[in-house]
This record gives sequence, structure tokens and C-alpha cells, in this order.
Amino acid sequence: MKSIKLKIISLVSLVCFFSLLFSSLISYYLSYKTIMEESTEKLKVMSEKYGKSIDSWLSLQGNLVNEIGANLEFNNSYTNENMLKYLQSRSKALPGILDVYIGFQNKSLLSASEWVPEEGYDCTKREWYTKAISSDTVIYSEPYIDTDTKQVVITAAKAVKNDGVVAGVVATDINIESIISEVEKAQPINNSYGFLIGESNEIIVHKNDEFKPSAEGLKNITKVLDGSLSNILGQETSKISFTEQKDYDGVEKYFAVAPIASAKWKMGLAVSKAEVLKPLNGLVFSFIIMVIILLGVFSVIALYFSSRISKPIGAVTELINNTTRLDLKKDREEGFGKILKNKDETGVIAGAVINLREKLRETIEVLKDNSESLLSHSTNISVYTDETLQGIQAISLTMDEISAGSLDQAKNTEMGSQQLFNLAEKIQESSSSADKVIELSTQSQFMSEEGINSSERLINSIEANNEALKKISANIELLSNKSDSVGKIISTIQGISQQTNLLALNAAIEAARAGEAGRGFAVVAEEIKKLSEQSSISTKEIEKIIREIMNEIDASKSSMEEEKSIMIEADRATREAIHKFQGINSTFKDTIEHIKILTANIKAIEEDKDIVISSIEEVSAVAEESAASIEEVAATVTEQSGAMDNIATAVEDLQEISNKLKTIVEGFKI
Repeated sequence: MKSIKLKIISLVSLVCFFSLLFSSLISYYLSYKTIMEESTEKLKVMSEKYGKSIDSWLSLQGNLVNEIGANLEFNNSYTNENMLKYLQSRSKALPGILDVYIGFQNKSLLSASEWVPEEGYDCTKREWYTKAISSDTVIYSEPYIDTDTKQVVITAAKAVKNDGVVAGVVATDINIESIISEVEKAQPINNSYGFLIGESNEIIVHKNDEFKPSAEGLKNITKVLDGSLSNILGQETSKISFTEQKDYDGVEKYFAVAPIASAKWKMGLAVSKAEVLKPLNGLVFSFIIMVIILLGVFSVIALYFSSRISKPIGAVTELINNTTRLDLKKDREEGFGKILKNKDETGVIAGAVINLREKLRETIEVLKDNSESLLSHSTNISVYTDETLQGIQAISLTMDEISAGSLDQAKNTEMGSQQLFNLAEKIQESSSSADKVIELSTQSQFMSEEGINSSERLINSIEANNEALKKISANIELLSNKSDSVGKIISTIQGISQQTNLLALNAAIEAARAGEAGRGFAVVAEEIKKLSEQSSISTKEIEKIIREIMNEIDASKSSMEEEKSIMIEADRATREAIHKFQGINSTFKDTIEHIKILTANIKAIEEDKDIVISSIEEVSAVAEESAASIEEVAATVTEQSGAMDNIATAVEDLQEISNKLKTIVEGFKI
């Protein structure tokens, strides 16, 4: 991963490079444009200068021809001898003149060199003659190679008229070696050369030997190199042309061609494009050196400022990495005082990260305390749950004992009821047969004693039942108190869960404010939030179970109160029965002695018999109802035992959640 220092240096270097490149390109373009304008103008001026020089030289030759023609027209009485002398004298007037001659209409020719044409020579058929008579001014022939001198020669000619009628044509053969030499020497700048083109585009002078005049004649520029050089002549022959063209040597060159009005020739200069642009090479080299130096300077400056920027960013990045590794130690923030003094973004980011770490430390401390408190409370709940479960098991055992006692009581009551029925039968028999009174009285006395014993046992059973009911009531009361304690603990856990959820929300908000730096803590905050939600759900389930248990306990308490009232009533009735049995027993003792009284008492007993039987039946019914209630209480206690098992499981889950929360909190280094 590229460092911000390298990115800043690269960015500054690129900006500087492209800025310098852009300015260099603009400077190069302006310099190129200026140099091209100057070079173009210079080449045009030089070509025009050489063209004017040649034109002046040709005009001088033409003036001589004009002078000779004018003299011959003015003094047309020359004899051939005089004319010959005149021509010979004029042939020496200018350097380069090879011969001066005049051709007449009669096809004769008079030459200053006294050259005698061969037989059949017709001067009127010659090009210089035909062109001259068709023009009112001096004409110049196309250059040609002289057969005698092997030099390039041109002919300047003009028609001579007498009274407006052509009498002949005066002409001079001119050696143009001086012009050729001048053109060949034309080299205004290095890697340039001059060339001369005739009226019909024949190459008179050229640097390339293949283009120079030879014995075969002159080369036409439009026919060499497939006519590619014809572009340099321009479209308008009366103006100076300037073109860029690849030359015979394959090099791109600039061509400036100026017209020579007198002979309708063209003087040209060819300059290598590289030579014209040579001054730009030094400029380009200077630009390159300047770019390298400035890039070095800007790189050093960028390195200095990027170091000042990247060092605080690196320190803040390291602090953020420590935060993502859950390292919130205070000593990690040492040395940030200078960074915090910065008024730029690095100082703001550093301050935000340090504030975030401080908030995280505070949050972790609170979570740590709450997790320990949650673990402590869950442990207490587990202990209370175990105690409650043991109490419920004791209640269940006691209820089993009470149930067994109630069954015995029901059996005894049923037995007493049966005995009372037997007693009733005896009383009836006593009423029907007075003779059997003694026997029946004895049996009644015996049965009365058994009834007393049964009643006493019934009283004992009722008292035992009352004791068991007191224990059950005490256990239920204890269970109710324990349930209230569990309810308070659940309320505490709910408060802790809500506080933990709020803290997790605050932590998530702080992590969101921190952006990318707080992503790691956002994950932790999300996990804490999930654990808090699980704790809240488990607490609600426990609360629901506790409320069901408390409802069952309240129902059991109501049943026990009813059972207690019934038992008191049964005890009272039983004691009353014992008292009556005792009275009966006393009566039976006196029966034998007081038979008369017995008969009356038997009638009284007969009357009281149904009441006693009804009371015994009521006692039996109460005993059966007591047994059924005790079985219901036992079933309720069994259900409560199962509910307490569920509570114990939920408490274990709560302890596991608390341990996870503690493990997460302990993962932070504060």
C-alpha cells in the first residue's frame, strides 16, 4: 500500500511536471512559430536577393542586346564589314559574352567571332530567332551545353526592325558560369544550397550531380523523383513560394523559390528542416534541464511537507489500529500533544480518536462493572433457585406424608361410621328386646370404647394433619418470600439489561461517529447489544415463570387456609363425639343398674343416632376432601419443581451470557 507521503510527492511531482511540460510546450510552440517566421522570411529574402542579383545580371546582358538592336535600327546603312567590327567591339563590352551575331531574314548570319555556318544553315528556324521576332523585348533562350566550350550557355536575342518590318535578329551567346558559380555558393545557413530553374522548369543549377546539365541536356524538375519536387515551384510564378518537401536525399527541407522576371527563371534555396529548427534543440535541452532541476527542488519541498503531513497521520493510524486491536491503554496516547495543537484535519482527527478512546474506556469500565454485577446476581439467583428447589422438594415430601395420613384418617372415619351404624342397629335391637339390654349394653360399652379410641386416633391424625399443614404453610410462605426476592433480582437484572443495552447503543453511536476507525468497536457494541437482548428475553421468561409459581403459591395458601379451617372444625366435632362417647360409656355402666333409665336413654340415643352418623359422615367427607386437596397441592408442588428446573436452566444460560460478556470486556486493554 502506497504511503500518503509517496502519494503527495508523486502528486506534486506530476503537477509540477505537467505544469512545466505545458509551459515548455507553449514556449516551444511560440519559439517554433517565431523561428519559422524568421527562417521563412529570411529564406524568402535571401532567395529574392539572389534572384534579383541574377535578374540584374541578365538585365545587363539584355540591355547590351537592346543597345545593339537600337543602334542597328537607328543606323541601318551599316556595311557587313562595319557591322562586323561593331559586333566585335560589343562582344567585349561585358564579361561572359561568347559571341554577338545577327541573323537576317534572308537566312544569312553575321557573327563577331566570324563563325561561318555550314551550308544549309537557316537561322530563321532557330528558337532564338523565332522567339525574338514574336516579342518586342529581349528574350532569353533555355540554357544549353555549348558544343565547343562544353559550358552552359544562354542566348539573349531581340528583333531588329526597319520601318516596323523585321530585318533580322541580333543575339548574344552568354556563358552563365558566373551565375552558376554564384548559385552554387549560395548557402545562407548551414546545410542549405541554392538551385536555379529555367523558364520551362529545366534544372540549370543544382547540388545533386544527377540533376546538373549534361551532354544529353538539362533535366526537367517536374520529371525527376516522379515529379515530387514540382511542388516547390509554387502555384503563382510571380510570387515567392515557400514549401516543405522531402528532398532527393530523403531529408525534409524548406524550399524558398523567387521568380527572376527578366528570363522567367526561378531562383531557389533549400534548407534542412533540422537546421532551421536547430535553435530549438538548445531550447528543448534547456527545458529538460530546467524540468529536472525544478522537479528535484519540488520533490524535496514535497518530501518536507509530506513528512509533516504523513507523520501525524501515521501516528493517528497506529492509534486507530491499536483501538481496533482493543488496546485502549492511556500510554498509547502519549506524544499526541503536538498533533492536537495542529489546526488542520490531522489535529481534528487525532482529537476525535482520543475522545473516542476515552469514551470507549468509560464504556468498557461501566460494562465491566455491570457484567460483574450481572454475574454476581445470576450466581445469587442460582443459589436462591437451588434453595427454593430444595424447599419445594421438602414440601413435596411433607405433602406425601400428609396425603398418607389423610388416607388413614379417611379409613378410620369410615370405620367409625360403620361402628356407629352397628351401634344404631344395637340400639334398635335394644329397643325391640329389653331382655337383651344387658348384652347389648355390654357390646355398646365395648363399641363405645372403640369409638373413643378411634376418635382419639382421629384427633391425633387431625393434629398431625394440622402440624403438616403448618409446615406446608411455613414452606409456602418461605417460597413466597423467596419468589419475592427472585422478583427483586429479576428487576435488578432487567435494569442492568436496559442499562447495558443503552450503553451498547451509546457505544454504537460513538463508533458510527468514528467512521472507519470505530468499525471494530461497532462489532463489539453489536455483540453486547445482542447479549443484552438475550439477557432481557431470559429475564422476562424467568419473570413469567416466577409469576406463575407465585400464583400457584397463592392458590396453595388459599387451599391450605381452607384445609386448616376444615381441620379445626373436624377436631371440634371429633372432640364433641368423644365427649358423647364418654357419656354413652357412663350410661352403659349404669344401664344394668338402671334399666328403666336405660330405656329412656335408648330412646334419647335413638333420637341422637342420626345426628352422630351425619357428623361422622361429614368428618369422612372432610377427610376425603382434605386428601384430594393435599394431592392437588402435591401436584402443584411437582409443577413448581419443574418450573424451578426451568428457572435453574434459564439462570445457567444467564450465567453463560454473563461469562461471555465478561470475556468480551476483559478483551479490552485499558
